[in-house]
Amino acid sequence: MSNDITIEALFPTPLMRTNLGENFSKKEIKFINECQKNLINNSGNKTSLNNYVLNNKDLKNLKNKFNNCIKIYFNEIIKPKNKIKPYITQSWINYTEENQYHHTHEHPNSFISGVFYIDVDSKTDRINFYRKNQNLIKIHTEDYNIFNSESWWLSIKTGDLVLFPSNLQHSVEIKKIKVLEKVYLLMFLLKEF
Repeated sequence: MSNDITIEALFPTPLMRTNLGENFSKKEIKFINECQKNLINNSGNKTSLNNYVLNNKDLKNLKNKFNNCIKIYFNEIIKPKNKIKPYITQSWINYTEENQYHHTHEHPNSFISGVFYIDVDSKTDRINFYRKNQNLIKIHTEDYNIFNSESWWLSIKTGDLVLFPSNLQHSVEIKKIKVLEKVYLLMFLLKEF
């Protein structure tokens, strides 16, 4: 056997994570709490009736921070040849309480998706991602890594922003721990035009 063996990662999925801090303004907190008064049922949890929350002037600073991160993601990962500028098309807030979850899904008709965590329990809360093209033959794995896993999860904390391709399936498991706080997360979709 040759000693010059290399293992390459072909077509990896680009995921960007940063923490924007937990210092929310009074206006931001007030608006987020107001959205909680107008919720609709989602698959496993509840979501804001308003699908354009980032258009509200009270979230202008947050939106600017998101756009700065999106610019980095887009310029460092996508590296467009033409002057293409992504923009946020929709944005909403999900609320997940005890015994609730967020179903496995992806975001069609979008290019990049973002999740911003407003209020989470960093000891238990996480987001799960799933490989789209799973192996047809299943082999039991002893030690999981990025090459042999069909799913991967990230632990998260308040203030985390995660950007990823919109065709990447993701979910949130059932929240089993009794806590007084809910998980608030702000989702947004982007297109490039």
